Amino acid sequence: MKDLILQVVRFTSKLTVFYLFLFLFGSFLFYFMIKPAYTSIVNQQTFSVDAVAKAKYTPDEAVVSTGSVKEGSDITVLKKDADNDMEGATAALLEMGIPQEKISSNLSIEPKYDKDYLNIVGYKANSTLTVKTNDFTQIDGILEIVLANNFNRISGVYFTFEDPVAIRESLRAEAIETAKAKAATIASESGLRLGKLLNVTEGGYYPMNNYRVNSYAEDAMLQSEPAQSQSYNPGQTEMEMTVYLVYEVL
Repeated sequence: MKDLILQVVRFTSKLTVFYLFLFLFGSFLFYFMIKPAYTSIVNQQTFSVDAVAKAKYTPDEAVVSTGSVKEGSDITVLKKDADNDMEGATAALLEMGIPQEKISSNLSIEPKYDKDYLNIVGYKANSTLTVKTNDFTQIDGILEIVLANNFNRISGVYFTFEDPVAIRESLRAEAIETAKAKAATIASESGLRLGKLLNVTEGGYYPMNNYRVNSYAEDAMLQSEPAQSQSYNPGQTEMEMTVYLVYEVL
């Protein structure tokens, strides 16, 4: 019994020493490492500055968006007709000089039901054909080809940029340089001492010119001769990039 009591006392003493060591180590860690770091973060003063870069760019790519709808009772025949229109339009576009990678198409077929939505009474094929070109003089020719191949739903023609990433990067670089110069000027005029750059964020918008030509399809289908060539002017699009810089204040 006496030995058991001694063992319990020894174990309790060791456990007490362990917890005491753990407490002292935790206190040291908190007061000398965690607390100073936390206080530094909380009390850290920062200075923010923003800048905007703007420039006008002329779109270099036109996108022609077209489609067609066919209906029928035989899904096999319907799909074959839609495929023939797509193949005919694609072949003519390739012959015209449009690269394959600038032609995209899609075909979906859905059932048609009776008024009670119980029985299938037919099918509807929806075809879409989108064509891109860097030569705006090809737009009229593209429209004539798609109309000749039963793509009589012209969603529109709009102008965009083939490489918008390059524009964004150029504006970002300009905005950052402007923001840095602005921060340096403000610091010099106010006596503020700036430390290292802590953060950079960006924002901006990407407007797009849009030229609708829905009436072109309607007029062309009523004429025996192709519609007269139209003039497409994409104009210029103003692009804007805003950046925000956050500096440490010493």
